[in-house]
Amino acid sequence: MKKYLKVIILFITILLIHNIWMSKVESVPVMTEEPLYRAIQATGAEVESLTIHSYAVVTMKENEVENLDNAINYLAEHFELKKEEIVKEIIQNSKERSIKICGNVDGQNISITLKKLFAENIADKIHLSIKIEEDHPESYNLTYRKEKLLEIFRKFFVEPHITTCLEGYLDGKLRKGAADCCIRDALDSIGADMNSRVDGGNYISVTGYTSLIDDKIIAGNIPVNINMAIRYHTLDNRTYITIGSPLILVEY
Repeated sequence: MKKYLKVIILFITILLIHNIWMSKVESVPVMTEEPLYRAIQATGAEVESLTIHSYAVVTMKENEVENLDNAINYLAEHFELKKEEIVKEIIQNSKERSIKICGNVDGQNISITLKKLFAENIADKIHLSIKIEEDHPESYNLTYRKEKLLEIFRKFFVEPHITTCLEGYLDGKLRKGAADCCIRDALDSIGADMNSRVDGGNYISVTGYTSLIDDKIIAGNIPVNINMAIRYHTLDNRTYITIGSPLILVEY
């Protein structure tokens, strides 16, 4: 009888240990491989939006410069923007000629601008900028969107400047100590070193560098490719966390 009792107790003990171990495994958050997404995930923030800015000066044939409509239509087709849903804005004056289109596809707001500045003596140079905005993005979207942008710029034989920003939020207002923890957790999650910090009352902004991100800028001989800001908004009682690379180019 005692033998059977020991077996039952051993079985229950093993079952309890297994359940405890499984619960711990299930409670560990799944971290993405994309550095920016991983950093904002480490703060516990709810990811709300993604913004990608891209820019380059491209070379076009003289006839293409004179008729930017063809080029803008080609770009719209690349992003699968429906012609009937595109909003177009044209500016023509003594300083510039530009065409801007905006549209939406698969939940992305896409704006494309082609601009010729007449003050520039180089006739075939055109400023091309593309911005993609998306609400509640998945982590894989960051890499995919950037690859899509690189693909289009490389058709013009240039490498663009790309800036990526993620914004998320935490409910309520963080104490200063909690905000410091968020910054530390975000930077530690991607092996980033902080190299500057600004405390502005109701916001904190820091810059840093991580080897996990290839792009960088040099500021005062210091490499920078991560920028993080934490700001509390009283109107909706939320603390917004913005993380950008190499810098934040959205309002916070």
